[in-house]
Amino acid sequence: MAATPELDAETCAALRGAASAKFSLGLQACGAEAPAAPAPLPRARQAQQLQMYDPAPVPPAPAALAASAAPVAAPAPVTRRWPASLGRALQLAPVVDEVALAENLDPLLLHAIAHVESRHDAAAVSHAGARGVLQLMPATAARYGVQGRSALHDAPTNLQAGARHLAMLQRRYGGELDLMLAAYNAGEGAVERHGRRVPPYRETQDYVRRVLGEYGRLRAAAASLVPVTVR
Repeated sequence: MAATPELDAETCAALRGAASAKFSLGLQACGAEAPAAPAPLPRARQAQQLQMYDPAPVPPAPAALAASAAPVAAPAPVTRRWPASLGRALQLAPVVDEVALAENLDPLLLHAIAHVESRHDAAAVSHAGARGVLQLMPATAARYGVQGRSALHDAPTNLQAGARHLAMLQRRYGGELDLMLAAYNAGEGAVERHGRRVPPYRETQDYVRRVLGEYGRLRAAAASLVPVTVR
């Protein structure tokens, strides 16, 4: 590599005034050390910076820089879009209230089950063949007079049959909600085979936990009259 040529005093003064890393070779020629790179921020400080500037501003394109003197229009207002599941739940609320009242069930429990099962989606079909808002199996629905798979995609029909099934389980298990939900998910036979306890199936135990959690959240929101945030 060739030696760095010496520069005159006027040029060196200008380079030192610039204090920029891109002039490091010129500063070496003037007998000065190139400016050191800034030390990295401590980890905690980095986290603060990310919080303060997240999302980071996007640098303007060259064309935008040329037009920076022009007036900048105000950003369009952001319109909040509610989840589709919330719209379905609100649409089905009158039917849920009606079938819950008819079967002496808490409407919030039906909403919690519908949320966990299908997000209140009448078109939902599980990998096992359960259908509709409350994800009823055709054989279970047939016990309550609902024949044919297509009928289970009619939301009022599905909710009515599901509510009747839940009411039967409520009577059978004396209002023990965890057993009632376990039987709804895994069948009464599974609960009975395991000594009237929640079966040791990961899916069933997770199901019971999720429904109880959603039910508790809905009850707490209703009690405090705080709008519910749909996840």
